[in-house]
Amino acid sequence: MFSRLLVRHPQSKSPGHLQLFKRLIILPFAAEALIVATFASSQTPETSREPQVVIWRSIRNDFHNADIPTTFIGHVVEKTPSTKLTVGPGETISGKLQKSFNISSTWTPKIYQRMLSRIAELNTLTDVNKVAQGTALLVPNIPTVGRKQSTKPTSRLGPNVKTALTWADNAALDMSLSNPSTAVVAPQEEIQYFSVPLSEASKYYLPGYDIQGASGPLKVYLSQEGTGNSATGVLTDSESNLIKAKLLATRSGPKPVVVIVDDSTPDNQEYAASKLFIISLSKTIRDTYMLGDSPYIPEIEAFGDTMLSENPDNLFPNLKTHSSLIKQSLVEFMALDIGKKVTVVYIPLGATQIGVAPLLKELVYLSQLLKSIRPTLPPRITASQRDREKAKEVTEAILKVNSATFQQGILMPLNGGELTVTTDSLLLEAIGITLSYYADAARRPYWLSFSWTAPKFIFPTYFDAATYGMKFAAAGNHNSSSEGTDFLQLGLEYASRAATSQDFVVVMNSTGITTGCPSNLFSDEGLNVASISFPGNATDRYCGTSFSTPRVAWLAAAREAAFGQILASPITPNEKLAWVCAQRAAILAIKQAEQSNILGRYRMDIQHYFAQ
Repeated sequence: MFSRLLVRHPQSKSPGHLQLFKRLIILPFAAEALIVATFASSQTPETSREPQVVIWRSIRNDFHNADIPTTFIGHVVEKTPSTKLTVGPGETISGKLQKSFNISSTWTPKIYQRMLSRIAELNTLTDVNKVAQGTALLVPNIPTVGRKQSTKPTSRLGPNVKTALTWADNAALDMSLSNPSTAVVAPQEEIQYFSVPLSEASKYYLPGYDIQGASGPLKVYLSQEGTGNSATGVLTDSESNLIKAKLLATRSGPKPVVVIVDDSTPDNQEYAASKLFIISLSKTIRDTYMLGDSPYIPEIEAFGDTMLSENPDNLFPNLKTHSSLIKQSLVEFMALDIGKKVTVVYIPLGATQIGVAPLLKELVYLSQLLKSIRPTLPPRITASQRDREKAKEVTEAILKVNSATFQQGILMPLNGGELTVTTDSLLLEAIGITLSYYADAARRPYWLSFSWTAPKFIFPTYFDAATYGMKFAAAGNHNSSSEGTDFLQLGLEYASRAATSQDFVVVMNSTGITTGCPSNLFSDEGLNVASISFPGNATDRYCGTSFSTPRVAWLAAAREAAFGQILASPITPNEKLAWVCAQRAAILAIKQAEQSNILGRYRMDIQHYFAQ
């Protein structure tokens, strides 16, 4: 089974297709970099009924640097939402720009001149220097040039979202632009957040810029039935015995975790496990990186380990939800892990069950704090109370934009028709960021399993590159539409990332052709795509890449538990990159080039995969 992840207007019948992601490159943060988080909004009437999205980007703000590319400055000025500045008595445009953004004709000439041109364009001015007092001007809300070297990030939330807040240790700073050579300015970044109408989101995408993303409602399509499927096991006796023996033979290997991101938690047992895992993940991250207390952990702990309000008929072993079907598809695999070497955790795509919302909030909160602080091992920066308050403010502001995902989702049982769940790309990003830091702190590799597909993204989900983890994405099931079946040509998320990112593997359904739910494929001529095909039959009614994908993710994690070595702390970027490359190489080595059929060419050979 596969799903489609779409952006839709509530009253629109056609999905808004999104632009394909480019591979992420982590921009290094200097130990003394100044990180500024700002919220701003475009000038949209509050009465507008159009849904909003929150755009974020971690962007350099060293506009005083003579080497900063002119093209980059142009993109920043043109692709930044506007705010309103009023020219007061005795004020000038140059004075307003200096006060608001710390730019001037001498200190930052490139962006200063570009700002003047853009202001004239936005406000239809013939002479931007001749503006009457009291005039309200639309001005691009660009990053503010940093004012001094600092080991602490500062943060302020902009107009129309929250009241402006500036940290006390920077409130009194005022750079003398008449003599900028006396100022000490470090390489800096600013984290910006803009709330804009959905229809305008594409205007603010910075081409070629890697650290950016968006938060907004996305529809996930989960349900599709196949015909003539077999509900019997997919492993042979020899394959089962081999996996079991390899797992039993290891005593001190890694403890991998498989994280399945889907519509819900399948039952109370998995809910309790997910709750315990996220509490442990949060504590491990906060203790290791000295981030302090979390405002959401008490809310999580206040819920019991049983979803009391959930209809028992919707829970496993009844196969009424997509996640229940995934759990069913893994039963024969997990039975082989007698020593419980591999942990499986379910994280819902939305607050579809009581008790889930605080789990999702905690992940978003941690990701915002981690993005701002960018801690390292050993930790050199301690998160202050203001850091945590700011991360919570950002989290709450974002959650309000997409309350359906984080506060009021509804779990819809399978009914033979189309099943949808509202989610948010920012949640997927948060899962990836927190798992990345957790894997480093706990020295536990992770495997993310995405059992759905999505059209091209305008703003790609941000994932750190080369982490101590892998991501497995469903190729999707061909629905005989006119769009075709090649997930690379379609740019389907996240399947197409296997062609460009080292840590992504795409999974096809090897039994799709004969079971009535054929898999999407791809043309691999001249390409080196990390791809696996594996049986996707789950029951006598349901089949597809939704079930092939978590099975392959589990097999990869089991292989690491059997043969892997625990990496020493701190795990260096080179060690993580080498680990990812080794995981990818093991997948690529399965390819049987002589096979003419693509599903046969990439068919998982368990005997070969577990031979070591």
